[in-house]
Amino acid sequence: MNYATSTSVEGSTAFHASLNEALKADIVTVTFTKVDGSTRVMKCTKNLELVPSDKYPVQSALPTAKNDSTQRVFDFDKQDWRSFRKDSVSSWE
Repeated sequence: MNYATSTSVEGSTAFHASLNEALKADIVTVTFTKVDGSTRVMKCTKNLELVPSDKYPVQSALPTAKNDSTQRVFDFDKQDWRSFRKDSVSSWE
């Protein structure tokens, strides 16, 4: 499946679902607006096969609250886990 096309219907369920599927499959370049209003472009993924093994998420014994409004991803430039608000994404490819 080709995920290299972004959609301009940000905020829609289909937009976020297709972004999530692309992140699970490969490295995606996401453009979003940070909380401070600045624009950020991030090369990221949710595919653990592409993440260095020493950066795998650590399983905690403590329960964590699920937040459906944010997307947690591995940032290749920062070499660490980051998150962004789904409603702040303006494009991805």
